[in-house]
Amino acid sequence: MEHMEIIHYGTEAFNSFENLSPIKKEEARKLCIDFCNKNDIKGGNSPLFFIIDSFYVFSPYNNPKIPEVSLTGIWVNAKTGEVKYIKNHQKIRPESQFGWRSRTGLQ
Repeated sequence: MEHMEIIHYGTEAFNSFENLSPIKKEEARKLCIDFCNKNDIKGGNSPLFFIIDSFYVFSPYNNPKIPEVSLTGIWVNAKTGEVKYIKNHQKIRPESQFGWRSRTGLQ
């Protein structure tokens, strides 16, 4: 992945994206829980941190002291409802209070 569009939860950009998407965050949460239950995966109650490239990202791996969030977790496509488990060792940190960047420099 050379370029990722990352939209942080709770921002105006997140709300705008969600308003234009067929799958809203509440439905994405339900899809995440169903996927975890059907596949015996822990993480159904993971927090929603971002939208990355049209996927809602629910990640149980975060360190609020640094802060950083792992990209490993349940990804739900906001356009199609496709759900997948992504195991990715990358972590992203806030570039500032206004946005996030990947820890490895990918944006």
